[in-house]
Amino acid sequence: GELKVADEIRQSGVTIFGPHDAPIKRIQGRYRKRIWFKITDVKALSKAFRKMLGAKRPEGIQITVDVDPYSMS
Repeated sequence: GELKVADEIRQSGVTIFGPHDAPIKRIQGRYRKRIWFKITDVKALSKAFRKMLGAKRPEGIQITVDVDPYSMS
């Protein structure tokens, strides 16, 4: 499941921090979490995102990727 995907991402040279609560934990009844990625190779991050976004997740869980966030809220 999800731990297998995280392990595969880590093996590709991507460091994962989180998940952590977002500063604004809930908006419009939806809870928010943050996951930070530290990379040395953009291709590794791209591969990690493809794997993460393609992984099966529980119903109602959405993933949004912001590669250059303006606001950290």
